[in-house]
Amino acid sequence: MREGDATLFTDVFLKELIRDKHPDALPALQHWASHLRVPSPFWRNAVSCHLLGIEGCAAHLPAPPPLLDGHQGTDADAWRCYGHILFWLKRPHLTPHEQDKRCAPLWEQLTGPLLDAAVDPVHQFQHAAMSAQDIRTSALGRIIDAFPAQARTVLHHGLHAPDQLTSLLPHPRPDDRTTTVMRLLARIRDRSSLPLLAAYRDHPALGSTAADTIRHINNRTTTEG
Repeated sequence: MREGDATLFTDVFLKELIRDKHPDALPALQHWASHLRVPSPFWRNAVSCHLLGIEGCAAHLPAPPPLLDGHQGTDADAWRCYGHILFWLKRPHLTPHEQDKRCAPLWEQLTGPLLDAAVDPVHQFQHAAMSAQDIRTSALGRIIDAFPAQARTVLHHGLHAPDQLTSLLPHPRPDDRTTTVMRLLARIRDRSSLPLLAAYRDHPALGSTAADTIRHINNRTTTEG
């Protein structure tokens, strides 16, 4: 579990270690929290293993372990901020106030100097969330649901300035990231997203997703209003 790169089944083994909660698993969990090969033939599994490593460490450590050894720059810094947020959300016995206090400086970075780099990790986390039985229990679901306003700021930037966004991982199809952004805005369902979405209604590749997201937000906010 501590050697080599992620395979199709590494994340399955990590989930079992997390469920077991035995302290002997900590070295393996720390390895995957620090490990993310870019590029990787199983990059979705690599992302999932990285997030699972962080989640698992939260049960055993009082503070986040070193993350993404060997990666430098703003993109890696954005990933580390999200990793620290995930750690504090999974750390046992923290109150919501304590979580907010620890995560506030991290969101200040993600919505400030790291904003161009902050969108892409969310897109990568979405791929990992697809293998979860319930997105609410995935790393992405926990982050978005705990901090919807901060996540919305990041996602809005993804629509407002897509050409400025940077990435730690290769991006063969940038429109996929924008699609992820729209779908997550539908999850947050705040009407402040509507003007940005409306600008995409005539987009040849993204117009239908934008229209669906607008309808979803309008329907949910009308029902809840």
